[in-house]
Parts: sequence; C-alpha cells; structure tokens
Amino acid sequence: MQSLDYMPILNKHITSQGTTFEKHYCTVSICCPSRVNIWTGLAAHNTNVTDVKPPYGGYPKFVREGLNEKWLPVWLQQLGYQTYYTGKLFNAHTVDNYDDPHVKGFNHSDFLLDP
Repeated sequence: MQSLDYMPILNKHITSQGTTFEKHYCTVSICCPSRVNIWTGLAAHNTNVTDVKPPYGGYPKFVREGLNEKWLPVWLQQLGYQTYYTGKLFNAHTVDNYDDPHVKGFNHSDFLLDP
C-alpha cells in the first residue's frame, strides 16, 4: 500500500536508519498482552500485562504498570505525528475509567468503551 510514502518523519528516523519490520510474530495469543507487546515492543513478562481482564490485564493494568507513558502513540507524537485511534483499545476500558487517566498518545480518538 506504500504507506511509508506518507510518513516522511518515520522514514527519516526509523526506516532510513535500517529498521524495518518485514514480518511480525506474536509472542502471546490473547488480545491485551498481545496489543501491549505490539505497542511497547516488550513481551508480556516484561510488562506484567498477562491477561485480558483485571487484575492481570486490561486498561487498568496497562495504566498501573506505567505503560500509558511509554508506547508507540506517544513516541510517534514525539516525532511530530498527529495520531488518531478508533475502536476498542483494551478490555476494561470503560465509561467509568476512560479518563482515569486519559489515554496518552492520541490527538483525537473515538474509543469503543465497555459496556
């Protein structure tokens, strides 16, 4: 799809430095640990997000582990990108905790919240 043609800053700082991802393998086959793995570059045993729901997974666990500050959308913003998210972020990201704290790294978002 030539998507890198539309990301000059990513090309400058990542691709031109020799980093590309031709193939990606998932180390965990359940959604929350897998999403955290992809977005942080850390395996589940390094993030402590090991399940799909609290207390070991989901949005509350992601926040408790301090990962809201250290993940791909935050890094992309630091490189000058505008970021947007739509859809489900994590299990247990609810109407009660969607801003406790607010998800960092997105200029705009349309999250699908539980329930």
